[in-house]
Amino acid sequence: MADGSGAKIMPPDLPWTAGLGAASPDIPNLNIHVDDDGNVSYGTAPAAQPQKSRPSHFEDNLAEGAGNLAGLANELIEGIEADDSSRTGWIANYNAGMELLATRLENESSSAAMGGGKSISRVRHPLLLWAVVKGQSMARAELLPAAGPVKVQVVGRSDPAKDDLAETLEDDLNAYLTSGAPEYYPDMDRGLFYLFYGGTLFKKIYRCPWRARPVSECVYVPDLIVSQEATDLDTAIRVTHRILMTPPEMAKFIDAGTYLDVSSGEPSPQPSSTEQKQATLSGIAAVTVRPKDKPYTVYECYTDLDLSEYGIRQPKRGVLPYRITIEKDARAVLEIRRNWKEGDRNYRRRKRFVKYGLIPGFGFLDYGFLHLLGNHTKALTALWRLVIDAGMFSNFPGGLRLKGTRTETNEFSPGPGEFLSVDGGGATDIRQCIMALPYKEPSPVMLQMIQQLAGDGQQLAGTADIEVGEGRTNVPVGTVMAMIEQQTQVMAACHKRMHASQQEEFLVLKELFQEEPEAITRGQRNPVRVWTASEELDDLDLVPASDPNIPAQVHRIQQNAALMQMAQAAPALFDLPAVAKRLLNGIGISDADSLLAKPGQQNPSMGAPGQAAPGGAPTPDPQAMLAEKQMDSHDKAIALGAKQQSQTQQLNFEGQKLATETQQEILDRQSKENIARGNNQVKLAEIAADERKHASELEQRQLESAPAAPEPME
Repeated sequence: MADGSGAKIMPPDLPWTAGLGAASPDIPNLNIHVDDDGNVSYGTAPAAQPQKSRPSHFEDNLAEGAGNLAGLANELIEGIEADDSSRTGWIANYNAGMELLATRLENESSSAAMGGGKSISRVRHPLLLWAVVKGQSMARAELLPAAGPVKVQVVGRSDPAKDDLAETLEDDLNAYLTSGAPEYYPDMDRGLFYLFYGGTLFKKIYRCPWRARPVSECVYVPDLIVSQEATDLDTAIRVTHRILMTPPEMAKFIDAGTYLDVSSGEPSPQPSSTEQKQATLSGIAAVTVRPKDKPYTVYECYTDLDLSEYGIRQPKRGVLPYRITIEKDARAVLEIRRNWKEGDRNYRRRKRFVKYGLIPGFGFLDYGFLHLLGNHTKALTALWRLVIDAGMFSNFPGGLRLKGTRTETNEFSPGPGEFLSVDGGGATDIRQCIMALPYKEPSPVMLQMIQQLAGDGQQLAGTADIEVGEGRTNVPVGTVMAMIEQQTQVMAACHKRMHASQQEEFLVLKELFQEEPEAITRGQRNPVRVWTASEELDDLDLVPASDPNIPAQVHRIQQNAALMQMAQAAPALFDLPAVAKRLLNGIGISDADSLLAKPGQQNPSMGAPGQAAPGGAPTPDPQAMLAEKQMDSHDKAIALGAKQQSQTQQLNFEGQKLATETQQEILDRQSKENIARGNNQVKLAEIAADERKHASELEQRQLESAPAAPEPME
């Protein structure tokens, strides 16, 4: 606008005219423009279209414009199916064991449907479920503490600046995993159930494109396909993540340029045997009923390949690590990404999966409580059913009736005080028509066997109850610790393995944060520090917050109790406030600082030194108490020294006495041996004389009995 003099008149400074030439903040897509003559024009601009985020050259999808992708897809699917078939037996046991969890409500069978020796009862013994739930609860308390699961340590030489940096990073990471990544705790808690059941759990650590931050999610055994012949994830030929992706999710990946737009038609997913078993036990359908909701089956395969054989250029000849995503039903390659760090001339495979194992076994997959307690649970289930059936039949026995015997309804169900008439078919004695079978009550031997099997299973699982409660207060702390360690050896070893896996998981998560440090505090409203440089994380190491050498809370409490006893016995050697703080933290009291008196602060419930507290006696002077304790300690030390000296003298006297007695015994024994030796010589001489005398007499008799010699002839 302009006035008569030709001067431009600017519009008034009103809120709706603020920021001319830009979109109005109050009206979406409204643009206001003032030309050189002062004329104001406005209009609605078309909505801005979301721009596809183009990755860097290193992160490009190598499948775009590639040649022989069909051959690559067929070869990979063939290898993945071979890996899946190598673990068929393990998966079969995994699926069969779900029945032993006793999570489905069972109805008893009718007597008419019992045939073939089947029992009426369908109850299952909860030994396996009890061990899995208890193990899950114990592991959750150790691996997922309320304050956060991460503890940051300084690698190498430490200084105050590094210590402060480590403490800040520890607080930020724990805040990230507890509130910034709200899916971490519930996902890990659920994964621990699968870990204790089947023995193996995998964690996938990657940067989620939709949440725009690093995440760590559980991947269960049926969905991570690795050959049973593999030793570990780092050296496996292929590591394949099987993903069920809904059509909207697939469309989002295609629109963002992550996947190629490969028209595969309507998906036709085939649920795995594990999914079918889980659906049966949960009472849901294994396949989506609505056709438009059927998911795609996507294979995300991490393997080493020479892509030059398929017309794709490589930085060097030979096999290199890649991540290749395939849609199974269409056998189409959706993406090919490099799987090494940018700038790494050694082309080492990046770690994306971490294995949590319970008890290592013969193959790649570990053993869980399913394998340890499966047979025990089956045996206990059979015994339970026999006992229940025996009790049922002993109280409500069945029987036999003579052919032709019947009632009006062909059933015998008399009420109290009621007598039914029975047509005996000519028999005069009713006992000749009906006979109850002699069912026995449950055997005491069978009940004892049930208790024995259940106890053996609990000990094998390391979940036996420990007698440390009321009635055993006189047991020394060391004895209690030995009892706890002896009865929890299995669980302690499992916790140590899980600590090692969790530390490996945190190290992979640290690598992702080094590539994107600002993601640590991106979701926090008032972060103490904004992380921007990856070099700040180089000298810091992420480890689990709990101590792997203390597998359970009960160990920690007993250690703190022993520490408190030592501090009370020798207060001059310990920092009592620090000991009390550790004890309070060990029993789960997080606000220990607010409960302990500050240095130089007087407890308000106590008076000043030498003065009476409100309504009480005078408060003793701390210095006087300390001097008295030191004097007592000195007196005790003198008494202890005198006692030790007396004990030493007593030991020396007893040693000399023992040496004298020993020497006298040796002399007596030698004297007795000499006397015995002399007696033996005398006896030998007497025997020799007797033998000589006997020989002389024999010779004399021979001479006397010899015939006389003839006289000579003249």
